[in-house]
Amino acid sequence: MSYGLEPMIRPGMHDRILSELSLIEQAEGVRIVFACESGSRAWGLSSAHSDFDVRFLYIRPSQDYLRLDEPRDVIERPLSGNLDINGWDLRKALKLLHKSNPTLMEWLGSPMVYREVPSITQKIRNHAAQNFQPLAAHAHYFHMAKSQFKSQLQRVGVPAKQYIHALRCVFAMIWIETGMGLVPVDFQAMIDRLTLDPLISSEILRLINLKRQGADLDPGGRNEVIHNFLEQEIRHREQNPPDLPKIATHIGLLNEIFLESLAEAWPS
Repeated sequence: MSYGLEPMIRPGMHDRILSELSLIEQAEGVRIVFACESGSRAWGLSSAHSDFDVRFLYIRPSQDYLRLDEPRDVIERPLSGNLDINGWDLRKALKLLHKSNPTLMEWLGSPMVYREVPSITQKIRNHAAQNFQPLAAHAHYFHMAKSQFKSQLQRVGVPAKQYIHALRCVFAMIWIETGMGLVPVDFQAMIDRLTLDPLISSEILRLINLKRQGADLDPGGRNEVIHNFLEQEIRHREQNPPDLPKIATHIGLLNEIFLESLAEAWPS
């Protein structure tokens, strides 16, 4: 099944993002080692009106990590037009990587990378793949799916993007349960590897088309096919939690990655 190609970034937007990243480095006194697109554009599901959700990893000079009054481990900028940009300190990111944090995994797997230091990011990606924790990742997606279903999908009119968010979480759980490792960011890549009922596939395609056209609501009201599918999948996992392995990981390897990255980003 094909959902179409990701729309190209409008002329000038790429340069605007790179400029904003450089301004953040100067203002905050940090080095940005990775920056990517997240959300609908990274998933291949954006419309012409979708925001640019830029996420980045940065590292501070050595002395900042020795202060008693440690600086914040996130950098946030207010939404500016259609640009939403914020990032995490690399130390925070590596602590989360120790728990196979799916948000960070999705950033690292984004097909739209604006900046990166490959010698640093490749070490992080390798560690993510080799130390993936299915139980922790599955719990994350289950919590998100359940929360989305209860808070966003009970109305008569539900935006297509809310259905898609919940579907991604359910499909991510299925992906993990079948032992396929790291969950792909691209929605189509995930769907292509899963075996779905033809009716569900047809409804997903319709939702994708609505989302890419920028439609806020399904003109047919609540999508009963998708609603029932999500409800059944969530209830099944509530009543029958999957038996997934709990992988023991060692934070010492991440300490090494952090120190090596710090020396490379700030060689002096």
